[in-house]
Amino acid sequence: MPVEFILGRSDHRVVARQIARDPEHVAGIVLDPRFIGFQEIAVEAARAQKVTVYVEPMTERLVGGAASRTGLPYAADPIDVALLSSWDARAALVHAVLGYQIGTATVLTPPNFFVEAPESLRLNVALFGVAAQEYDEPLRAQLSVHRLLFVRPGFARSLAKAYRRAGARDLELRISPFGGERVHDQQIQSVFSALSQLREEGLGVTLAYQGMIGETAEALNLVQSYSTGIGLNTRYDFKGQLRRLAAPPKPRDGAKPMGPIAWVLLPGAGILVPRKVAQTLYADRSIRAELACFVDTCDGIAGPVTHPREHYLHSRIDYERELVRLPNEWRAEQERNRLTRYIDLRRRLRRGHLPDGTRPMSTETPEALLSYIERFALAA
Repeated sequence: MPVEFILGRSDHRVVARQIARDPEHVAGIVLDPRFIGFQEIAVEAARAQKVTVYVEPMTERLVGGAASRTGLPYAADPIDVALLSSWDARAALVHAVLGYQIGTATVLTPPNFFVEAPESLRLNVALFGVAAQEYDEPLRAQLSVHRLLFVRPGFARSLAKAYRRAGARDLELRISPFGGERVHDQQIQSVFSALSQLREEGLGVTLAYQGMIGETAEALNLVQSYSTGIGLNTRYDFKGQLRRLAAPPKPRDGAKPMGPIAWVLLPGAGILVPRKVAQTLYADRSIRAELACFVDTCDGIAGPVTHPREHYLHSRIDYERELVRLPNEWRAEQERNRLTRYIDLRRRLRRGHLPDGTRPMSTETPEALLSYIERFALAA
């Protein structure tokens, strides 16, 4: 399955252009419900190319005091989960959320809440069940779950069975906290083991907010797809999302408040870095040729810095294009080679090429993924 992209506030035009040029390896786009009023261009491009459109319910973040700031019609007040014990209350929330998605989304995502304990999963499954009974449109379940609960023995298998009984076939899975550049061996092993249980139970999983980890999980056939932000949002942290929702956006250079700025994906190293760091690296004649990208809009040494979002999009899509050409039995070896290259180049970059004061490039996540492949995938 191709990759899904999670759109930020200002990603709609670049995504629309990318889909118009190369829709084949884009499985879907995920829209923030706060921004759909001005992101029609991305929706139109996706619909024209039969790329699936999802709209975030965002309900897991609407239980706190910042809910009213979202401007969503179903979030005038914080959602009180304790009041969702009856069918009527659940149906009212489902209709409010899905009614807002209809007309934009091509697959609907029922409301759901963050799961930290097994009993709280029941509400999410019940809300999906209401949607399945009330709507004829295609649905995809969404689950945000604490990592320590997700990897608990037996939990992944039980959640898959519960969702399957409710009628779900596909699940967008968000594991918190998980992802980024400092994920160690045990975290990868435990999460991947739980993902394999979901697959065995017949639940098609999209691993959300993951970049490199999502690519490896897909290559090893642990998930059917993964989703990622565009130069951002390659790690899922539920509590961090709550903090960002409560905080006002920071003004940028005296202009009106804007969202976060996309980082630059370094080819060959598979890591996102701030633009100032990337500018320094691409000015370094001793290393910049190894970071060049001559694909699509980049077309030059410093293309990733000049067009960071376009570069990020086509880099993920190019990976998908390369992956689908390989037989399944060759993909683990390809991943091992790719991760080895990432680690080698990162080590070289942190030996005298990074600007003073820059945090050293971590190799922890690619090393953990490499260890999993060598211990489990290739050994099998």
